[in-house]
Amino acid sequence: MKKVLDHLLRQWGLEYLQNWIDLMIPTLQVMLIILLSIAFKALANKVTRALEAHLRQRSQSIEEKKRVQTLARVSRYIVSVIIWVVAIMLTLAALGFSIAPILATAGVAGIAVGFGAQSLVKDYFTGFVMLIENQIRQGDIVEVGSKSGTVEEVTLRYVRLRDYEGAVHYIPNSYINLVT
Repeated sequence: MKKVLDHLLRQWGLEYLQNWIDLMIPTLQVMLIILLSIAFKALANKVTRALEAHLRQRSQSIEEKKRVQTLARVSRYIVSVIIWVVAIMLTLAALGFSIAPILATAGVAGIAVGFGAQSLVKDYFTGFVMLIENQIRQGDIVEVGSKSGTVEEVTLRYVRLRDYEGAVHYIPNSYINLVT
């Protein structure tokens, strides 16, 4: 596209506009990336909400409906993060930055963070398994470790529990060994 524009500018005698064209192309690319990212995020949210509504209608019990709601919320979050990470990488590439060193550094940093944040990774993995196996749902009355109360929120990282005195406890999923 740049070669075609260069040729047209020379042909029409507008070479002095070359600097503006060189500035406008990356700007338009970044704007397009942002607009497409917003559109993809909106589409993903719409599809997730439609799927959630469909699954909730087919659910027989309140517990199943709560599980569907929790899984839909986690899915929307994961899709949103993926879309924005890809958008940032594409934006950097459009601005002329080489993303290969960034990806390589992210890989090495990921390994280092993985070793340093094993409990955080364990929280997310345990939370994922808990959601898939439907062990705890929002609204359940449970005893987790030494705390008991009503489950207010289940995420990939923690369970938010409100005890009978009104105190809120955030229990990391990696600390959950036994649930009653």
